[in-house]
Amino acid sequence: MKSEEKLEELVDYIAFLKDYYKSVLSEEKADYYRAFIKGKLKVLDDIGMRLEKSDKTK
Repeated sequence: MKSEEKLEELVDYIAFLKDYYKSVLSEEKADYYRAFIKGKLKVLDDIGMRLEKSDKTK
């Protein structure tokens, strides 16, 4: 598998995780868990932005 294919697969997986956590966040009522899920979403956004930057530099 080429590195471009691996990168694309990783980007798709991150998008899947973000969608999943957004749906969980909409159903969660406890503030502690909402903050935890928001933290996960922030990390996934940061990873996504770094991947986009690395993809643009190639």
